[in-house]
Amino acid sequence: MEHIEDLMHEKGGSILPQINRAVAKALDENDELKPNENLQTLNYAGYRGKHILKKLKEEGIFDWSEERPETLYFTSAEAACYIKGRWLEEYVWHIAGDSDAEYVAAGLDIHDGKHRKDDVRNDLDLVIVHNNRMLLVECKTSQMQKNKQKDADIIHKLDSIGSHAGGLFCERMLVSASPLDYENKKGRKIKVTSRAKSYDINVLQYDEIKQFRDVINHWVNTGELPDS
Repeated sequence: MEHIEDLMHEKGGSILPQINRAVAKALDENDELKPNENLQTLNYAGYRGKHILKKLKEEGIFDWSEERPETLYFTSAEAACYIKGRWLEEYVWHIAGDSDAEYVAAGLDIHDGKHRKDDVRNDLDLVIVHNNRMLLVECKTSQMQKNKQKDADIIHKLDSIGSHAGGLFCERMLVSASPLDYENKKGRKIKVTSRAKSYDINVLQYDEIKQFRDVINHWVNTGELPDS
């Protein structure tokens, strides 16, 4: 958990986006290590970044040395997948588990009861239930512009499942390790945050993720998410 806390408080050079890019290059579409792509290079690793890289090495995520601080060597697809996104899911799950919520579950498969024959399933990163209210949380570590269709699907999934599974007593939250808004190649500002909020999806992004514990405690105590 300590290395996750470090990632949440890391500022400046922001080592996380660099690690994400390295993982994306090392893994194929089936989340297996690509041949001859185990070795990846970072642009820059500052003092705090080196501290985080050292911690992740100790956790067995990748091989790394202070002599070559910009070089990562992935030895396990499972470990690479962890830093690709599972660390954020673990982070929010631990914090939710520390709260007084009655029910907390991670990685749930939700089945569409109306289309059982089609075996329609949706995976949810985190589900919290308390006092007959539900909170659905989806996590995202990569930058939004990398896969526009997948990013749109996340918002649609939260909106759809929230409406069907929880109805009026369900709230939705998108937790993103990177800023959601970005500029496209034409210089146009793409306001993903506003789009999510238009669907009544609460957003915590980048540095705001450090507020997750306070947000969850507020929801448990009041039954509502704080205004963002």
